[in-house]
Amino acid sequence: MKAAAILSDQVRNTLADLSDGESIVLASDSLLCSSLERVLPRCLSGEYPDWRGETLDGVLDAVGRRVNAQTLMILGVAILMSDQRVTPFKCELRANSRVMELRVDFGQAGDGRWGIKRAKLRSKQHD
Repeated sequence: MKAAAILSDQVRNTLADLSDGESIVLASDSLLCSSLERVLPRCLSGEYPDWRGETLDGVLDAVGRRVNAQTLMILGVAILMSDQRVTPFKCELRANSRVMELRVDFGQAGDGRWGIKRAKLRSKQHD
């Protein structure tokens, strides 16, 4: 099964277990976070050519919140594979039957690669 289909299934399963406005901590080794690691870079590289070739090495400290019966908002921190730096992200995943819509905000404005701040893993220093 492809990562996007797995992610869509995981979003639907997570939504089914929550009420509107309810939140859940997402384990970094969960299938949902593993799917995000694969899907987010693909989505970003389609819109932003500089993302081509970038991958994620993990999703940390993620929290999901059910917005409504079809939408899950996830806030977390992603590890960029290229330099092992971390940056925050927010995404809204909307699952309708077998189709999924994704809106993502990645990083905090800064002067690093892609115009975002990136911090060393386990550090408070930004570049």
